[in-house]
Amino acid sequence: MKNAKKIAIYVSMTALILIWLMPILYLVNSALKSPNEFFMNGMFSLPQEPTLKNFGIAWKKIKPYFLNSLFYVTVSVPIIVLLSSMAAYALSRFEFKGKHFLVGLLMLGMLLPAHVTLLPNYLVLKSFHLLNKPAGLILLYVSLNISFTFFLTRGHFLGINREIEEAAMVDGCPTWQIFFRIILPMSVPVLIIALVMNYLNVWNDLVLSIVYVTKDEMLPVTAGLLRFTEEYAQHYERMTAGILISIIPLSVIFIAAQKYIVAGMAEGALKG
Repeated sequence: MKNAKKIAIYVSMTALILIWLMPILYLVNSALKSPNEFFMNGMFSLPQEPTLKNFGIAWKKIKPYFLNSLFYVTVSVPIIVLLSSMAAYALSRFEFKGKHFLVGLLMLGMLLPAHVTLLPNYLVLKSFHLLNKPAGLILLYVSLNISFTFFLTRGHFLGINREIEEAAMVDGCPTWQIFFRIILPMSVPVLIIALVMNYLNVWNDLVLSIVYVTKDEMLPVTAGLLRFTEEYAQHYERMTAGILISIIPLSVIFIAAQKYIVAGMAEGALKG
């Protein structure tokens, strides 16, 4: 009876994994075909003569966009996490006039859809001459993602025992050292979650980039894929190769950070 139950569980889990992997397997299967084979044998047939030429063609076209996205992510995500965690620590530990108003204001940012702010943000960037500039796009990424990261880290900081900080204060440790040398090292799982979630938000952005950027050389990979698909609309095998290249960083990040994500969820890091 127990063996039958285990077999049923394994079969069910295997089926779920295959269903989850089906889109990826389809993309890989299509990207490995030559143009003639794709249209002659159909999109669901297995490649008879697998080729990597499609990946080479796709990489040449989307490489500038790919590097742009890496730049935006590398600059904006650490700023988002640092500023949010510093604000979260201050608003979870210190009492001062207007504290609750600031907390509510930051929480309000989670309720306001980014699309509602497209026109106001456009006018602000235009007045500061930041349209079509990397600094303008990075500023938007930071401002629009701070609220969620603040909510995430503040909930974690509120659960940390204050006796540890009090002991450090007795030993003469200043506040900034407590934050950087004690609180942050204790918060690695939740910080990893914050980094991954913001990485996803910035890397997958399409709306902001096509609204505030008109120069082709500044577009991120999501907008670049649109240009790529327009050029290769009749070459589906090359389009799928480009899509696979664009999701490689996301896959690497998730695989590398999976144990921290699980640890963060296990300790309630996603609770408010």
